[in-house]
Amino acid sequence: MKRCIPFAAMLVLPLLVLAADPAPNAASKPPAAPTQLPAPPDFGWLADLVGSCWVARIPENRLHTQCYSRQFDRFIRGAITVSTEVDGTWRPIFAGDSVFASEAGRRLSYYTWGSDGGHRQLEARLEGDLIVFPTAARPPQRVTQRSVWKRLDDDTFEVSREKASEDGKSWTEELKVTYKRTGTATK
Repeated sequence: MKRCIPFAAMLVLPLLVLAADPAPNAASKPPAAPTQLPAPPDFGWLADLVGSCWVARIPENRLHTQCYSRQFDRFIRGAITVSTEVDGTWRPIFAGDSVFASEAGRRLSYYTWGSDGGHRQLEARLEGDLIVFPTAARPPQRVTQRSVWKRLDDDTFEVSREKASEDGKSWTEELKVTYKRTGTATK
């Protein structure tokens, strides 16, 4: 009779072998402790959203829900759902995820993907108390739209979609939505 090893066990066994304490060896030395731990990432107030979900009503009577969690203590993971009401029940019509990393110069880089098959790598900037998400443009095109996030209080933040003027020197608000804390993130 042939013995089968479950797939999960095949994944765990190599980890157990690596974690096993090797036989003591007088010639071996313990690894040196790191001289300095890396600085905690600077996400601005975006880090305060971690552990909670936030919801806003957006145009066309839709709900936009954002939930944030930590990933590996160095990243922020965001999950979004856009829902519409059908026969009195909210049903998701889009879902997406993002992973944010803190970069030098008060920049955030993030990779985002969604249920529509779209994905891309983007950047945002921390500008004082604001987080600015420029809409991606391929050079030599200039950015003509952006989202500006502003923290209002512990349980509320606001997102404004803005459009650049023809000369690119000023911005006009096209849409503003307010997100409210709704509960604990499950991810």
